Amino acid sequence: MFVLSYLRVGLGTQRRGPGSWLCRRQCASVVRMMSAAATRSPVPTSIRLTELEERLFDTLMTVVDERGLRTTLRVGGGWVRDKLLGLDVDEVDIDIALDDMLGREFAEMVNQWLCDNKLESHHVGVIKCNPEQSKHLETARIKIFGLWIDLVNLRTETYTHNSRIPDVSIGTPEEDARRRDLTINSCFFNVNERIVEDFTGHGISDLRAKVIRTPLPPLTTLLDDPLRALRSIRFASRLNFHVDPELYESYKSCLVHDALVSKISRERIATELQKMITGPSPDRAMGLIREVGLMDAVFVLPSDTEPPKPRSTNLWVSCLGCLVNHCALRRRRLRFADHVNEFSVLVARLSAFLAPLAACHYQFKGKSIHVSQFTLRELRLPSKEIELVSLVLSSSVKFKKMVEKNADALDRLEIGQLIRKTGRYWKVAVETALVSEIGPIDSEQSYAQAGPPLLESFSEQDGIKIDVYERFMGLVDSLEMEGIWDLKPLLDGRRVLDLLPGLPKGPAIGYVMDRQIEWQIVNPSGGEDDCKRWLTHEFRSYVK
Repeated sequence: MFVLSYLRVGLGTQRRGPGSWLCRRQCASVVRMMSAAATRSPVPTSIRLTELEERLFDTLMTVVDERGLRTTLRVGGGWVRDKLLGLDVDEVDIDIALDDMLGREFAEMVNQWLCDNKLESHHVGVIKCNPEQSKHLETARIKIFGLWIDLVNLRTETYTHNSRIPDVSIGTPEEDARRRDLTINSCFFNVNERIVEDFTGHGISDLRAKVIRTPLPPLTTLLDDPLRALRSIRFASRLNFHVDPELYESYKSCLVHDALVSKISRERIATELQKMITGPSPDRAMGLIREVGLMDAVFVLPSDTEPPKPRSTNLWVSCLGCLVNHCALRRRRLRFADHVNEFSVLVARLSAFLAPLAACHYQFKGKSIHVSQFTLRELRLPSKEIELVSLVLSSSVKFKKMVEKNADALDRLEIGQLIRKTGRYWKVAVETALVSEIGPIDSEQSYAQAGPPLLESFSEQDGIKIDVYERFMGLVDSLEMEGIWDLKPLLDGRRVLDLLPGLPKGPAIGYVMDRQIEWQIVNPSGGEDDCKRWLTHEFRSYVK
């Protein structure tokens, strides 16, 4: 039996007069917790607020007081979790649950207060509930002092035996906490009292134990919203937490697999996938998805490809192996390509993961289309991402052939044309070629347990292969090809026609312009006069 104990740390909450809340609180004052002994854990039992957060919460409480409301405001979800873990929460939205009204109603009151006090206000956005897509709550979204706030009501749900769509109504904080996806996301920060509340009795302790667990029986939680299977895997990989054994077994349920396919939109799946891929441990996230048999629920492949794709089981092992290799190369700082932003990270890691399909195409309306385009389109990813990944994979096949042919003697025109076609992602293509060539990982490795990175060293044979690719990159660098994708013709079309007046208009001009670029690639120090002499000699039949 748990006994609630109350600890007060830091400065207490003070209040002067109706609606007036003092700022300058350095931390939350009280935490409800399940055991006094737990206070010795590295996970704190208080939340330290920034001045901006203090201003926000004081403003919200002023609205409550001036309106004569009896509403309790509770921040939930990731903001509380990350605050307790001491993580950066600058980009985390603040989700606030209300115990006696809809979020839209309170958001409009806040907006009115901001207007009345001549402070900047913004339109209140309302995201309607969509039970068919497991979106059971209407959410009001508002920006206050530069912070995005999502306002919802506390909820409780009841299901009938023949329906997967629940009846949702305003609930108690205990009921709401137990309907959260994970215990580590179920703690509340009570804005009125400035306390942390753990109504499940496991939120604080699971943060300390680094465990991913559901408040309710895991199968119940996952079937309520099957996307939680992917979300919980993402949190396990991001935070390096263990997965609770019962939750791990529930991932494998065919009910979860089928519900993820039939109940969740591809866009929501893609959002989770992108967060995993760009997170700190994409190899562990994808490894866990493969291990519990959810790969086919995430990635859709065409039925027929040329050449035939590997069998599903072997394919996902190969894909995972390439991603592990990619991450291991970067952990060892063997970086061929620098990633300047999250988008380039996403392209590089998706390319590495799909490297085993680099040479596979399928027929669509008489055209040969890269398999990656089919798979990523099924995830409803933006066209730019799809096209770049497809380009990287296609180029990786050609780079691999170049390395195999002769890594020590490069044809300047051949390599220049390929780099020009691939653009600034050409180094990603070389890296993608490499990760598909070094040894696969052990397919029996378990990903449910937290631990160090999956691959810390390469075999001697892999080391030799890495050396070959590094030598290849060194030779390419010596050719000074950087920026060649932006290379413009020395002579534009009009000047070419002046030089070659007999040249017919149409495709012939395009051909000559392409040949001019080839000449510039081979002769990087050549100037306009050199180019003119070459053109008049090469196409002398068009000189009058």
